[in-house]
Amino acid sequence: MKEVIPFKSLSEAQRLLDNGGRFYNLMTQANDGKITMPELAKAAGVYSDKQAMAIFFDMALAKIDEPSREALIKTMSVETRAAVKQSRPAHLSVNEVRNNSKVNDQIVIKGEASLIESKTDFTGFIMVPIMTGTTTTFTMVPIMDQYDVYAIRDQSTDDEFIIAHARGTSKLPRSTIHCGGFVKELKQSEDPSADKLFLETLYFTPVC
Repeated sequence: MKEVIPFKSLSEAQRLLDNGGRFYNLMTQANDGKITMPELAKAAGVYSDKQAMAIFFDMALAKIDEPSREALIKTMSVETRAAVKQSRPAHLSVNEVRNNSKVNDQIVIKGEASLIESKTDFTGFIMVPIMTGTTTTFTMVPIMDQYDVYAIRDQSTDDEFIIAHARGTSKLPRSTIHCGGFVKELKQSEDPSADKLFLETLYFTPVC
């Protein structure tokens, strides 16, 4: 999980995104006026996940107006431009996520996150792949074995939704934040009909 500090201006966005990529990206150059996939990947902290890059890009440009955003997109390579346009996340309220989202949706949600620490108060499972030779099978493991789990609350309605990020990264702040990531399935082994959704959070931005 990565904290995203939104760019303050179009010029700052251009400077930080036109960064030359990582040291092994020999075909890209910093400050050449074109933003490529390796450069966006470096800024987003990923390597090849185009959907994650699109979420990062959207959250990093939260303070940039739409005309400036479009001007920045025009400086991108064809592949990069397609990625950020096709995979732009939806900005949804907690209630909208609960009622209208589906698995693998890319969304940004706003609310106050509260860490859930007790495994007895919260149960839920995720499917984890297991490789056996050339065969992949799936097993259910408790979500709290793999993730730090939170309830994110819409302060205007008190609606809540479950979000989570990989364990081993910094905890989310107890304040109002934007969280961006992918909607995943949260399984209830005792009652499959009670299966629900959660947001696997990749990025967050404090709301100032």
